[in-house]
This record gives sequence, C-alpha cells and structure tokens, in this order.
Amino acid sequence: MSIQVKTSPPYYMLEEIHSQPEWVDRLFQQSDKDPVLQKVLQKLKNKKRIFFTGCGTSHYTAQAGAALARHLLQEANPVQSVPAAELYHHWELSTEDALLAVTHAGETHMVLELLKKARKCGALTVVLTGFPDSQAARNASYVLSTGYALEKSWAHTISFTLGAALLLVVSAHLAESRGYTVPWETIRSGPEQIQQVLDQSARIQEQAKAFLSKEKWLVAGTGTSLATAHETALKVVETSYIPAIPLDLEQVLHGFLAGCDPKTLLLVSAPFASQQERVQELIRAAEKISLSLLFLAPSGLLHQTPRLPVPECHPLLVPLVHTTATHLFVYYRTVCKGMNPDLIRRDQAPYAAARKEYR
Repeated sequence: MSIQVKTSPPYYMLEEIHSQPEWVDRLFQQSDKDPVLQKVLQKLKNKKRIFFTGCGTSHYTAQAGAALARHLLQEANPVQSVPAAELYHHWELSTEDALLAVTHAGETHMVLELLKKARKCGALTVVLTGFPDSQAARNASYVLSTGYALEKSWAHTISFTLGAALLLVVSAHLAESRGYTVPWETIRSGPEQIQQVLDQSARIQEQAKAFLSKEKWLVAGTGTSLATAHETALKVVETSYIPAIPLDLEQVLHGFLAGCDPKTLLLVSAPFASQQERVQELIRAAEKISLSLLFLAPSGLLHQTPRLPVPECHPLLVPLVHTTATHLFVYYRTVCKGMNPDLIRRDQAPYAAARKEYR
C-alpha cells in the first residue's frame, strides 16, 4: 500500500492525531446502527473464549481492548489478548472460541494465516479493519469497520485509537448482555476528552522540547494504561529510532533501574490511587540516579513532578485519552529532532530492503 509523503511539518501523523475526535465520534454513532455488530454480539454470547489479536500496533490495540473487557466484565471476563503468531503456533482453537483480529489495512500475513487456522477449527472469525474490502476481511466470517479507510502515516496512530474505541464498544455490549451496568455516557464522552488533550498541544510540544536529550525511554502503564505503554514505546522506536522499553509500573523497580542514567526518560501513564505509595517510592528512587520522570496525570495529582496534561478520565477512556497525549509527545519529539515521523525509515534503502524480506 502506497503512503503519501510530506517533506516538511506538519506531517500526516499530526493531521491524523488531530482528526481522532471526529472519527471516534463517527465510529460510536456508526456502531449504534450496525447490524453486523449485532450479529457478532449474538455469536459472542455463547463463546467460552474470546481472543483479541493482531500484530504490531494492532496487537497493542487488542491488548487495550482486552484490558477494557477485563474492567467491564470482571470475574465473568472471557476475553484475552494474545499476539497473532502466538495464537497460530502455540494455541489450539475450537468451535467454542471466537477470534477478533485487528488489522488496519487487512494485509498482515500472520493475521491472514491465523484466520485460516481459526476457520478450519470452526472458531468464529471477526476482522476489525479500516479496509472492509481487504483480504483479511474476505477471510473472516464477519467484518467490523473502524470507518477510516485511509493510510497517510506509517505510524498508525489513528488506527490504534479507532481500533481501541471499537473494541471498547464490543466489550461494553458484551458486558451489558451479561448483566453488567455499562457507563455509556462516560464512554461517549471519549471524543470530547480526546479533544481536551489536543487543546493542550502547545504545552505538550514544550514538554517534548524539554526532554529532547533523553535517548533511552522506559514507558510504564498499569491496568487499562498498560497498552498505552506498549503502543507509546513502539511509536518512539518507529519515529525517533531510539530504544524504548514498555513495561508495567511495578516492573520498573525490578531490575530495569540498573539500565537507567541521566539520559533516560521514564514516562508513566495513569497510576491509580491504590498505587500512590509505590509511585512515591519510584519518584524517590529516580532522584537518586538522576532518572527523568514524566507522568500522564490530571492536575492535582503528582503536582511536584512533570506531567503531560491529560484530563481526569475513567479507566475505560485511558487508552484513548492518554495514548493521544503520548502520540503528540512522540510526534513533537521526533519533529524537533528534524525527522519525519510518517516514514518509519521506509525511505531509507537498507530499511526498505529489509522490509521486502518478510511478509
């Protein structure tokens, strides 16, 4: 698939980040009257295991969706996130299973192979994609569209957000069908809260400039923000070409500090109230080794430490809201370094050649 190329900022990555409130709102409205979604939900009611899966950004989208399902369904949760290759090579599937595969363009080789395997086993196959006429869509029993049949930046920021929003809708309906109360009004406030982050773009740009010297990143999350950590780390590597390690908040304190120094940034998304004591310990430990900390937290929390400005939001909206903030932060960091974040080195001959070596 060809990608449009801009040679100077603002790049397509920024355009797609800023278009997210409109497209998420469209997706929510579309899902209210989508007959395919209703059919999928009926089929999911009888499945013992529901796998959300994908590769790359799509896997982290699936990871976000599984965390949202866990939050909504609690002990009755049948959803788990497993990378597509792991499911294909190491899991047995059956008629009691459902596979919801995320693939924005619908061309990911391992997802295509997994869909074939799942259908042979009699599992329910559903593809979530921006391209409902893609090969993956043709290989699935049902197709749920994110509504965004565009591809302007290889960074795939908007595809993460729209995929997570669609899985949130699926999980919320699944929870409701099993007797749980779903905060629909809160969910539908997602576009507004994303816009609140975008309104802080100037502040986020200044924060990015303040941390330009950091050449190693740890990105930590917890609960529904763990996928934000993984997606953010991937975007750092793809756009700035520097190492970034995603991990859960507690794991930061179990060996990873040994690899940190004054050139390291630790970015932490959404510490919950129950973890505040642990967060304070982390802050004190970071000071001892001159490790830079940056938190995604609303005003009033962690006011003594640098923060990326995000509104106070429900855990169900964290993957949408916090990831928008980190996408912006990564974009500005990359552009301030004089690089184009859209291309993920596909414009450089060795990396273009490397990409041709695998499907």
